[in-house]
Amino acid sequence: METVKFSKPVFTFDDIDEHLSLRAPKPYWSRAAFLAKLKRGGRLVRVRRGLYCLAPPGGSIDELEIDPVLVASRLTGDAVISHASALECLGLIRRSSEEVTYSAGRPLNPLVFRGTLYRGVKFPKSLVRDGLERLMVKTVDRGGVSLPVTAAERALVDLIDRPDLSGGWARTAKLLDRLTKLDLSAVVAYARVLANSTTAAKVGWYLTGRREVFGDSERHLLELSTLKPNQPHYLDRSRRRDGRLIPDWNLIINYEE
Repeated sequence: METVKFSKPVFTFDDIDEHLSLRAPKPYWSRAAFLAKLKRGGRLVRVRRGLYCLAPPGGSIDELEIDPVLVASRLTGDAVISHASALECLGLIRRSSEEVTYSAGRPLNPLVFRGTLYRGVKFPKSLVRDGLERLMVKTVDRGGVSLPVTAAERALVDLIDRPDLSGGWARTAKLLDRLTKLDLSAVVAYARVLANSTTAAKVGWYLTGRREVFGDSERHLLELSTLKPNQPHYLDRSRRRDGRLIPDWNLIINYEE
């Protein structure tokens, strides 16, 4: 059997089938034979069924350094690196936790591979309804591989929408405080498409406290205020206890926040 000429660091069954379809009709390898050859060569690491990592020719799996973000981007066919992981990919923050977040239509259950937790989040229902799952998604080069990553403005709103993914509101706000530049028009546009009045109010309240960083934002804050709830909503609905009302945003803020 001839030498395997295949260099994708992270690949799926579809990648194998595409590679084999481009080969000459003879000799023909089956998918199983292809994987068996890589495994015998000590180059193959199985992440889960249908997803593998590959050590370069001459390398071994014991020495293989696997990029968790690259793995996350291949966990499902529609995976998009999102939330705090998107900000890390864009070089806007540096995270210390061993966790990668991606969004997908049908994300997998949480997966731990080589010490990293891979957490999948469903695309917001409003985006799915309107076919806008790829709204404000850009392509980022990661070690020579192109990855779909949400823009910083979408990541900010997504994090404010789901602060539990970063350990609660206080930790989320601290994480977002590392951002120093945003397209506020894009923030408002995405908040509008998300169609969640509580999230829009939380975004507005957060940006109100960051005027000195993002500059003149009155027009954008006014637009967000039109999206706020009609009645007071809790900043964190899982922690409904005494707090103070922020009338401008109809938000009840827990005292510890």
